[in-house]
Amino acid sequence: MAGCAIITAGIVSMLFLVGYVIWVLFKLDEEIAKFTNDTPRELPVPELVDNAAALNALKAKLDTFALDAEKGEPASLALTAAEINLAIAAFPRFEDLRGSFHVDRIEAGRLRASVSYRMNGRPLSGEFRYLNGTLVTLPKLAGGEIILEIDQILVPGSTVPEGFIGQMSPHRITNRYLEDPVLGPYMNRLTAAAIDDGRFVLTITPGVTPPDAEPESLRPYAKRTLILFGLIATIFVVVLFLARSVARRKPA
Repeated sequence: MAGCAIITAGIVSMLFLVGYVIWVLFKLDEEIAKFTNDTPRELPVPELVDNAAALNALKAKLDTFALDAEKGEPASLALTAAEINLAIAAFPRFEDLRGSFHVDRIEAGRLRASVSYRMNGRPLSGEFRYLNGTLVTLPKLAGGEIILEIDQILVPGSTVPEGFIGQMSPHRITNRYLEDPVLGPYMNRLTAAAIDDGRFVLTITPGVTPPDAEPESLRPYAKRTLILFGLIATIFVVVLFLARSVARRKPA
């Protein structure tokens, strides 16, 4: 009887926790719906034919940066907002950013970018929502990644909660390229990333150790759901163990 009571209590506790998690997910979707849209917005993408000269100049700048780095000399790459957008439009490796990330301007020590990011909608619905807004960010370098610390997310007619901004920042926009056979080796050698005079400047300085990653600050909220599910699983396993122990115990 005692074993059955413990098992029943464990099942009830697990169902309560699972129900709570589901309620949290639906509540989160309700809050996210206040500053997101059902459809993406169209972001500008530079026409390559109209920007042929600028694209050739960008390629020459990239070649110089790569050559200096390969020769073991100090290498610096200073990109304007227009050049970043042109690179996204022209190079296949950045195709997944095309139409979802567009640098508006670089000024006052910040990079401002229009975004249209797809997000999962209501749980089990198969629907998507879109964050159509402007990120006000401070680019930094950590562990070979160019990350964007988000100061603000501006959405017309809506206020984005600080908690959501905290979950999204730092924005690891280049994490997908760490294992890229071409971009990865250069990213791992970067020693600085900063804004200077309206340009985003990447630097490789021989003899200077690249800054390490900051794992705690890179994902401050990402593991909360996993921890909660882990807690549920742990409680259930403990309850089953206790019930089994009671069932095996022989009367005196």
